[in-house]
Amino acid sequence: MSIRAAIKRHVHGGRLFPLEMTIASDPVQRGLFYSPDVEALMEGPWTSPKCGSRVGLLRGDLESFVKGERVSVCLKPYTAKEAFLGRLDRPEDEVWDMRSRTASPGLRLFGRFAAPNIFIAFTWAPRSTAWNGREPMGDRHNPKWDFAKQECERQWGMLFPKHEPIHGEEVKDYVTARTVAV
Repeated sequence: MSIRAAIKRHVHGGRLFPLEMTIASDPVQRGLFYSPDVEALMEGPWTSPKCGSRVGLLRGDLESFVKGERVSVCLKPYTAKEAFLGRLDRPEDEVWDMRSRTASPGLRLFGRFAAPNIFIAFTWAPRSTAWNGREPMGDRHNPKWDFAKQECERQWGMLFPKHEPIHGEEVKDYVTARTVAV
């Protein structure tokens, strides 16, 4: 079974959710799927109305990715400062974070690329301050980063035991068009 067929099967089974565009006529150039954990973030309930507003901004950032708008991508861990997508340390593990910095707090979605232009997000966290019931990731030495990466690998193994995530050396191996390498 192809990775795309496996994704479709998991969507049908409620184990993955596609990001649905707010405006149905918007173009879909890339795929973004997420776990029930991320689905709970996207759909609420939230701990306050402000959380719902922040999730709306997150959705806008994610929809920009799906629409094929220009995104910044960093392959080298610890150098991604302003990138939307950054590969995390131990590049060979192919765990990435998608960063929403539109408003405070910054939010991160952790996941892997199933194919060029198809990102699967497994978990999420605020970057620097507690938010909506989650503790912040803190700096790169915080063990929460290792936990987030391990959780991505664990969930990937459960959903796609016969498939490896994309491995690449260039940005175009992951996102094929409208990218800025940082």
